[in-house]
Amino acid sequence: MTGAALAGSIGVAWKVVELCQRVDPLSGTAVGDPASLGVSRADEAALELALQAAEVWSASVTVVSVGPPNAATAAAGVLRGALQRGADALRVPFAGADDESSSERVAALAAAALSEARPGLLAVFCGDASVDRGTGAVPAFLAACLGAAQLLGMASVRIGEQAGRLEGERRLDGGRRERLGTVAGSVPVVSVEAAAARLRRAPLPGVLRAGQADVRTLEPRSALLRTAPAGGVSVEEVAPYRPRTELVAAPPAWATPLERIRLLTGSLSDRKPQRILHLPPDEAAGALLAQLAEWGELA
Repeated sequence: MTGAALAGSIGVAWKVVELCQRVDPLSGTAVGDPASLGVSRADEAALELALQAAEVWSASVTVVSVGPPNAATAAAGVLRGALQRGADALRVPFAGADDESSSERVAALAAAALSEARPGLLAVFCGDASVDRGTGAVPAFLAACLGAAQLLGMASVRIGEQAGRLEGERRLDGGRRERLGTVAGSVPVVSVEAAAARLRRAPLPGVLRAGQADVRTLEPRSALLRTAPAGGVSVEEVAPYRPRTELVAAPPAWATPLERIRLLTGSLSDRKPQRILHLPPDEAAGALLAQLAEWGELA
């Protein structure tokens, strides 16, 4: 933001990974391809939403990536994509051991870096899952380390005028959606699907400026490192999913019990046979909507 005082900062957690791997034709083993280093579409969507929120809340954006020291140069090249779009970029190295690369440890390092480099966090955005492991555990651990609210797996996000105010929807089984939102004064950690937003094109001045900029490396102080606390989650109420009530006309009073059963179950009614349609996309979409309307699912 230029020409205005910044009200706070917004964090973005990126994971730099190899987006594709070569296969050795002789041994059949996967071979790393450093040239394919990048971030997932979900991580790009997280940066775009952070930039949109920064414009509304007059805040700065900082992208943090945690990775081993031997990949520092290649990861810095990927993080310059954030610099090109006006965000700051930090890289946090770890020792490279297996326990250092666990989701819980990575989240602790990212949380410590964001807290140290950018106090006054308003929100943290990240992709819902990485393309290499795909567990989706880091956003939840990150929220626990920051003591923040969680909006995980969001398919769409709406940014409110008040700083930190967010609303959105995430997908549930059976085609259902769940609406979530933050309360005033909370710091949400929001993980988003790739379809939630499309990252904007970097402007030419930003590309030129980022080409000569260095990505900072930060090693958080041990005093700031803390892993997610054990427990802390309580379930207040559990209830089964209740589908929408389907209205069925009552059988006439003169019908016998057998006729009532037949009328209620529709065993004697004419049923359309199954069909296999081979249609272009636009006609297929129209056929699906017409069938849903016939079933009453669009009411």
